[in-house]
Amino acid sequence: TEGVVVREDHATLVGLGLGPEEWETLGLDKPATADPSGLMDAYLRRSNKKEDLATLRGHLRDMVRWAQANGLQIRHVWFEQLSASKTYVRRREFEKATQAIMDGKSKTLGVWKTDRFDRRGMGAVGRMLDEFDRRQSRLVSVSEGLDSSQGGRMVFAILSERAREEAKDMAKRVKIGHDSHKSEGRRGTGRPSFGLYSAPGSGKVEPHPDEYGTARRLADLLLDKKTTKDTAHQLNEEGYRTRSGATWSPTAVSKLAQSPLFAGMVPVRRRKTDEHGNPLDSWEGYGEPLRNEKGEVIMCGKGVVTPGEWVKIKALIAERTEERWGKGKPEAKYLGSGS
Repeated sequence: TEGVVVREDHATLVGLGLGPEEWETLGLDKPATADPSGLMDAYLRRSNKKEDLATLRGHLRDMVRWAQANGLQIRHVWFEQLSASKTYVRRREFEKATQAIMDGKSKTLGVWKTDRFDRRGMGAVGRMLDEFDRRQSRLVSVSEGLDSSQGGRMVFAILSERAREEAKDMAKRVKIGHDSHKSEGRRGTGRPSFGLYSAPGSGKVEPHPDEYGTARRLADLLLDKKTTKDTAHQLNEEGYRTRSGATWSPTAVSKLAQSPLFAGMVPVRRRKTDEHGNPLDSWEGYGEPLRNEKGEVIMCGKGVVTPGEWVKIKALIAERTEERWGKGKPEAKYLGSGS
């Protein structure tokens, strides 16, 4: 309605499943009006699938009660859903919440529990609390009764260090789990390659009833020594489309055909790392097939092509690719032009 001022975090509150009646009860129905010293920004993080939105709403209610008891209004509710085991993942809402304190919009940043705040350890948390101190601002953990301006800094440092160790342990357990699944002939996580279907929880692949025809046509064109560019063009001419309904590009053709999963083999990809060897959320290349101790390829079902055809396609693509630039090598136009 006209004349009604909507809160900045309106979409977040709707996403958390709170209705207008509860907004009013919690005092979140209209923008906060106090000075920065009377305001608090609240940061919520959902880190695993077991936590439903009802749990998160409970966390928010606790924070609102704490704020009201301390004479504060909630200026903005920040919320994100990110894995707790990936310390390298960039948390945009978290960055915005801390920036709001740095910019002086609020003097208090509230979290439900310290491990929701930051899993990068005491160094990162210490630096941030220094910045908060400089601005006469503070961090509070509602469920643990901690306040960085009331002697809680040391406890925050210890708890954030523990959260960092937990994140490391979690990442290690996840990796061990993935590796053992793969060694047992399960494909790994994510959606299977185009042309293949994987029954939930099976870890196995089989031809996809709707996509297999397109994927097999793509493979046959490549085996017929067509370039990835010509293959993409031919597929588009014949009306074939990708999973999202888009036209085929040479890159999409190359990426699909060179994935070991395309041949029903368990794929292994090398994770990129930063200059200190810490893992990043990106991988190199198209992956190689996983092998057992005897050097035999581990299969995870029936692919679009056979392992033999996959090797042949990979060799044909490599033949035409200039290693240095990763671009297609033009075919010779005149006799002797390659020398």
